[in-house]
Amino acid sequence: MWYEPDSNTSYVYDGASWIEMTVTAHSQLSGITDSDHHNPVTTADPLTVDAGQGLGLSLASMLTVDADGNLSIPDNSLAESLLSFDTATQSELDSVSTDLSDHAGSTGGIHGVASGDTVAGQSDVDTVSSNLSDHESDTTNPHNVTDDQTGAATALSNHASDNSAHHSRPTSTQSESISGGYTNPQTHTGSIVDNTKWVTVGTLSNGNFVDGLRISNDGSQYVDVTRSRITDTGGSTTTINHSNVAGGNTLEIPFSSQPVEKVESEISTSYNSDRDVDLTYEPHVVTLPSHNHGV
Repeated sequence: MWYEPDSNTSYVYDGASWIEMTVTAHSQLSGITDSDHHNPVTTADPLTVDAGQGLGLSLASMLTVDADGNLSIPDNSLAESLLSFDTATQSELDSVSTDLSDHAGSTGGIHGVASGDTVAGQSDVDTVSSNLSDHESDTTNPHNVTDDQTGAATALSNHASDNSAHHSRPTSTQSESISGGYTNPQTHTGSIVDNTKWVTVGTLSNGNFVDGLRISNDGSQYVDVTRSRITDTGGSTTTINHSNVAGGNTLEIPFSSQPVEKVESEISTSYNSDRDVDLTYEPHVVTLPSHNHGV
């Protein structure tokens, strides 16, 4: 004998081949009938179980199965006695008729409408909807609101003096102008002996744009100033070669407008004795026209 667990199948070898012993039909069981099994279900009216354990339907006199096998009610099978109803009397019908007549002409608010009022129809609802839509964009003051009224009107009346609601209205216009020309002179004093060196005079622009420089050599005899160097606020440096500014002379040096951070000049002398240096620097500030900020 051989048992196959994967398929739950048993085989017996008859000397020539393996014969499957698995029972696949009730008829293969000897001495066992359908009645030897318990009913598969418990039934109650109108369901029944026949001898072959088939599920059936107990048909009453008013039920049948038609030619298609569907449950149906035969014609004339339901008598009046099987129908439960309460026949209305004539007096009850007359009472209903009276109630309907009174209902049609009643104005007593039977549907929650106060006496004297009329139930709104669709046209009335459409009219109200249209009026509300027009009201939103109506600028003709349809409610006749005045400054003397309370509520929202009071809030509007106080709004003008409420500093927390808005800024105060300016009483004048703002006017600004920048006077240009040579201004803010700075001096450099010192001495030099048979040498050439750069001297620095700090910031000249005071935050304004400068388009020129005036150098005055105030009595520095035998001291020459032949070139200058300008550094803008961005760190860019421009060297300008110019005429010699000898002692007692003044020279104006124009250049492109820029915010000047630092001015340096190269001074030199060939004398081997100490020479005094006395220089004055004046930036030429760009002139801006007057302009107003009207509010």
